[in-house]
Amino acid sequence: MGLQTEGRCAYVVLIMAAFWMTEAIPLAITSLIPVFLFPILGVLGTSKVCLVYLKETNMMFIGGLIVAIAIEHCNLHKRIALRVLLWVGTTQKCWGVPFEEYLDNDDGMKAGYRRARVGCLLAVAYSANIGGTGTINGSATNLVLISVLDRMYGIGTGLNYGTWMAFNIPGMLLNIFIAWLWLQGVLFFIEWRERRNQPKKKVKTLEVEKAEKAARSVIVKKYEELGSISFHEFMTLTLFIILILLWLFRQPQFIPGWGDWIKGDRDLEVKDATAAMLIVVFLFIIPAKPKFWCFRESLDGPSESSEALLNWRVVHEKLPWGVVLLLGGGFAMAEASEKSCLSYWLGQKLGTLGFLSPAALVFIITIMTALITEVASNTATATLIMPVLAQLASVVKVNPLYLMLPSTVACSYAFALPVATPPNAIVFEASQMKTTTMMKAGFAMNLICVLVINLMINTLGDYLFDFSTYPYWAEAATSSTYSISSHCNYTLS
Repeated sequence: MGLQTEGRCAYVVLIMAAFWMTEAIPLAITSLIPVFLFPILGVLGTSKVCLVYLKETNMMFIGGLIVAIAIEHCNLHKRIALRVLLWVGTTQKCWGVPFEEYLDNDDGMKAGYRRARVGCLLAVAYSANIGGTGTINGSATNLVLISVLDRMYGIGTGLNYGTWMAFNIPGMLLNIFIAWLWLQGVLFFIEWRERRNQPKKKVKTLEVEKAEKAARSVIVKKYEELGSISFHEFMTLTLFIILILLWLFRQPQFIPGWGDWIKGDRDLEVKDATAAMLIVVFLFIIPAKPKFWCFRESLDGPSESSEALLNWRVVHEKLPWGVVLLLGGGFAMAEASEKSCLSYWLGQKLGTLGFLSPAALVFIITIMTALITEVASNTATATLIMPVLAQLASVVKVNPLYLMLPSTVACSYAFALPVATPPNAIVFEASQMKTTTMMKAGFAMNLICVLVINLMINTLGDYLFDFSTYPYWAEAATSSTYSISSHCNYTLS
């Protein structure tokens, strides 16, 4: 073939990027393109391509999804959601959707209901996107970063479940609060503009209070219908809490974790997928309604078998296999980009940005990432840019986390278009709002959240990860890949 390996790899990447952006074929099917196109073009062998589709990161993702399915299966999610709504209250300020001005007439009531519906659903989409940044398994994009870091730098980067939460949860809470303020401001501005055009319109406070009480009574009724917490819900919640604790204390760094204890002096890796699959197995072992020992209705009766907390039929129906393939396709593309020297070549070209200050570089990267994510899947965006940012960090000699961590989080800051993230698409379809409506409210949130992540990475991020020096683990990775760099320089010359 006349074209060099990195050129053939770039050809496949461009095809996949175009298909991911246009959704000409399903995203999951696009993710399978590397299995046949990389071997045919001589970029990467079939066995090597297939092996990366179920890496440790993907197994952790599958385990987290199965636990989430178990929570939904026992209706624990409804209990938690209704309890939170009762705790928050049903006033319009708490929900962020003013509707009192529309209680004067039927037409106004219909318009107010539509606007309140759009406001509530936008709040759900914003919260889902922002909330997914709080934990490693909160979004598939986060797992892409973890996979790239593990492959290129090993486990010494200092980024784990605990440090991820320590960095991202403060920013997540701040962004959610800002999103609430923003939606309040947008909706109240619309109301103020309409009141100015119709100055004689009156507000019926009594009707508003009745509506709020009616909403609360509906929530209370739904909550009471659930009854007291069942053994099924209790055990599922217990296993979920145990899983979170296992993830947090696998390698907490400030004390030896259980992963360190198992590893000992052996050359052994114990990662988060181990904890996830341990809990998954228990979900299929522990009965939902135990009918033995002290749980029997009658001590004289025989012990009986019971269905487990979760069964495979439910998992098979509800597990989003397409997202699993999407992650796998991204891992295959990243692997091929590294082996073919494409990532190295792109990193060298982007190294011309080294004249910028690190803070300015991060700002440009996060803005570009958020904009790209608006027209492409956020997971696809992360898989495309993470290997390139890793190479760029080695060229400009900054901590790779300083570039890659905010960029990963920015992949979730896409609020303006339905195609950007799954929550956007779901809310857009459910609300039947216009695309322009989502865009008007969303682009400002994009900018606000990008500014917040830039603030956090230069303050809290620097405190947690020490961005003032080029880390030893990045230096070691650069040294270990010197031969690869030499090979790439020879190939590209």
